Amino acid sequence: MLHGRAIARQQLNDRPLFILGHPRTGTTLLHTLLALDHEQFATCSTFCAGFPSGFLWLERFKGLFAGVVDSKRPMDNMELSFDTPQEDEIATNVLSAGRSPYMPLVFMTDEPSFRPFFSFRDACPEASSPLKRSSLPSATSTRKHARMHACTHERMHANTPTR
Repeated sequence: MLHGRAIARQQLNDRPLFILGHPRTGTTLLHTLLALDHEQFATCSTFCAGFPSGFLWLERFKGLFAGVVDSKRPMDNMELSFDTPQEDEIATNVLSAGRSPYMPLVFMTDEPSFRPFFSFRDACPEASSPLKRSSLPSATSTRKHARMHACTHERMHANTPTR
């Protein structure tokens, strides 16, 4: 393991603080304010959340990715950079390969095309049946997953408005 010793040396607080709340209720502001106290709190950066599986290795190349992040968040005009504190929804989206309600945060202008996937009302049977049976990914054949992916991909592009 490349960073195993550094990870093993890291001391964890035995009383972590979790900030929970609905969107637009001040959780991001509270998170940002607490992140200013580096002695009391540790936070995840936008870079770490964007690359949760490889941020330790990619940190030295961070400057190469700088152009992909806007300087302000579009939903609230707050500062945004790879070094600003970040909440976990981006990492959740990345680690789930985009199968998350947070996907529109990444592709904000395409948000309407994701709406059919927030309920099963308009989903094709190949996409909705396994998900309705279990909240965890079911162990189904590769063929069924390929059909589900094709159905999802087809619907996603069919609902994408042309510009």
